[in-house]
Amino acid sequence: MEAKERDHTYDIMKCIGIIAVIVGHLTDTGNRFIYSWHMPLFTIIAGYFYHEKDIFVMARKDAKRLLIPYYLTCLAIILCFTFKSLRCDEDMVSSWIVAALYANGSPNHSSEYLANIPAIGAIWFLWAMFWTKNIFNLIFKLYKKHLLLICLLISIAAISTDRYVINLPLAILPGISATLFYAIGYKARQINNSAVTSKHLIYYVCGGGISAWIISFLFYDMSMARCYFENLPVNIIGACGGTLCVKIISGHLSKCKCKATDLAEWIGRNSMVFLCIHAFDMCYSIRNHIDLS
Repeated sequence: MEAKERDHTYDIMKCIGIIAVIVGHLTDTGNRFIYSWHMPLFTIIAGYFYHEKDIFVMARKDAKRLLIPYYLTCLAIILCFTFKSLRCDEDMVSSWIVAALYANGSPNHSSEYLANIPAIGAIWFLWAMFWTKNIFNLIFKLYKKHLLLICLLISIAAISTDRYVINLPLAILPGISATLFYAIGYKARQINNSAVTSKHLIYYVCGGGISAWIISFLFYDMSMARCYFENLPVNIIGACGGTLCVKIISGHLSKCKCKATDLAEWIGRNSMVFLCIHAFDMCYSIRNHIDLS
C-alpha cells in the first residue's frame, strides 16, 4: 500500500502563522488583527492531527519535542545576557532567569496576583502547547462523549482565573484555555472526513466564522499569551474563522508548484525552529517590559 501523500496545506498555514507571529512582535500596527488568529491557528492544526495516546507516552514525547527546545532557547538567552552583563558591569540576567523559570508569555496580565512577571517571549507557547495536548488527551480518555463541553468549561475557568485571580507559572492557564481550540481542531477533522456533511452547512459555518472574525479583530482585543478574551464567544468563533481563511488561502497556494510554495512548506514544517530563533532574537534585542504576546 502506498503511503498517503502529505497535504502541504497545513505546512503553508503554519508558515503564514509563524510569519504573523514575527510581524506581530516587530510592529504595533495591526496587532489586533494578528492576535485574533495566529496562535489559535497552531493549536487548531495540532488538534486536527490529534491521535489518542497513552497518557505517559504522550507526556514523555511532548516533553522531548516541546520542553527541551524551550529550555535550550532559554539557556541561549541567559548565556548571551550573562556575557553582556560582564561587559556592561550590570545585572541583565536575573529577570531572564525568572522569565525562563516562570515561562510567562506577557508581563501585562490583568490578574490580581503575579500579573507582571517578566516575559520570556514567544516560546511561552511551547509550555502552553504541552499542557493543551496532554490535558486534552486525558479528557479524551475519560470523557469522550462530552469532549467539547468539558473543554469549553475548563477553558472558561482558566481564562477567568488568569484574568481575575492569578497568573500561574509555566503557561498553565493559557495552555488550559487553549484546549477548546484543540478540541475544535479535532472536531473539524471529524467533520472534514464525514461523507454526510451538508455542503450548505459548511457554507453557513464558513460565513459565520469569517463574519465573527471580522467583528473580532475590529472591535475586541484578544491575547492567548495574556489569557485575555475581551468578548469570549466572538473571539473564539472569530479565531476559528481566521484560521479557516488561512486554510482556504493555503489550500490554493499548495496547488501552485513553485519555489515560493516549496519554501513556504519548508518554513511551515520547521515553524518551531523559527519560533525559538525569533524568541532568542526578541529577547536579545528588545526590553523585557514590552508585551510579547
